[in-house]
Amino acid sequence: MISKLISCLRYFFIFNQCTGNLSRIKDFGLAYDWSLIRGDVNKIRFGKGARILGRVVFVLDGDGIINIGDNVTIEDGAYINSHGGEITIGNNVFIGRGAIIQGMGGVIIGANSMMGPNSQIYSSNHIFKGEDVVRKSLQEKCSPVLIGENCWLCANSIITAGVTINQDEVVLPSIVRRPSHLEV
Repeated sequence: MISKLISCLRYFFIFNQCTGNLSRIKDFGLAYDWSLIRGDVNKIRFGKGARILGRVVFVLDGDGIINIGDNVTIEDGAYINSHGGEITIGNNVFIGRGAIIQGMGGVIIGANSMMGPNSQIYSSNHIFKGEDVVRKSLQEKCSPVLIGENCWLCANSIITAGVTINQDEVVLPSIVRRPSHLEV
């Protein structure tokens, strides 16, 4: 049991907003204060002045990469998972409480953009046809999500795979944006 716990700890670190510095705890990974990074910590980059406020989870699966620009603020409860893709968050971006970013197909968020509380970005979608679908066997289709500069994804908005939000655009609260050619 202890050996399993130690092998898991190797992939986690917690962010301490009081010190702002990374510090290794033996060989188990990097430890901060409550926020977690699972995966290869060398595949995440925090820009200057990035602030992680509260419990935020970062997951780096497979070849996934997460790049966080300068002066980015990520609030409590956000969940950012590369799912093997690349997530790039531009400078001066604000990510609100409970936001989700899933990057399997790639996600780019332009500078000075905002994600409101509980807003979600998914860059992959399940492909299903017909009524006799075995849910466990669904394949996924990946398409990048591109959010332009100075955009605002209001609270509870959902952006799906293949969507581009143009510069200076606002996605209203509780709106789902998906491509018009969505395959089902």
